[in-house]
Amino acid sequence: MSEDDVQKLPCYDYSAKEKENSTCFQVLDCAICLEDFKMGEKCRLLPLCKHSFHAECVDSWLLRNPICPVCRTGAGSGESESDLASLSSESMKKATNVWVFIFIIIVNVAFSQKTNCTLDFEFKGASNSSNENGDWGGFLNQNHCGTTFNGYLKALGVRANQTGFIFLDSSEQTRCLNSMKRFGCGMEKLTSGGEGCSDYSTADVEQKLGNELRSLSENCRFASCGSCVRSWESINGGSNLEESMICRFAVLVSLTSLKVEDEENVQRIYECLSNNTPVYG
Repeated sequence: MSEDDVQKLPCYDYSAKEKENSTCFQVLDCAICLEDFKMGEKCRLLPLCKHSFHAECVDSWLLRNPICPVCRTGAGSGESESDLASLSSESMKKATNVWVFIFIIIVNVAFSQKTNCTLDFEFKGASNSSNENGDWGGFLNQNHCGTTFNGYLKALGVRANQTGFIFLDSSEQTRCLNSMKRFGCGMEKLTSGGEGCSDYSTADVEQKLGNELRSLSENCRFASCGSCVRSWESINGGSNLEESMICRFAVLVSLTSLKVEDEENVQRIYECLSNNTPVYG
């Protein structure tokens, strides 16, 4: 015990009253020095076991041993060894509960990181057979992916409007594909990290493919689907058709980011291009 803790224990002047009521304090002498208590002597009372000692005798003892010299009861503020054991057990239970809680949080965060997609797939455009069957000239790997893919493009456009980033990186892409109802449609082809247009931001598109962006916007207003498709085909930012397709989608996502409030026009652009793009590959 510290000296401050010892000084906080009850201290009294021994008197005739304590002598007459000796059963309260159990003994009339100090068990440490074996001397009888004398009138006016300073005595220290241990609260739990009610044993009394000369203050000068027990104080030095308690600094080294925080228990009663007679019964070995804890000498603190009413805590016996059994009380301390109970408190220790309760502390262990609380500590266990805390660790369980932390473990649950860690698991939830890890699970969330594996399943949460950064894209919002809410798309108000009408779903019809034309959208569903459009395969963007064979860019999509499967039939009947059109509506899902168009929703994916729109979600990329909304994200690009907010962040300036166009395509997802591989980890983000994996989380989003895992959350979608359709697999193997071809969205994985639009992943950043492949250099060229796959790593473009909306600012890069404006700087490097600005004319193509403005042409696509102008010709997809809709005087005719043919002019929209021709502007789409004129986008050739890569050394081969596959790279050019990535550049076309980078421009299209950038255009979508500028038209997030005009979902009807965006829907018409997607419907036109998905069904009329020349065969890819």
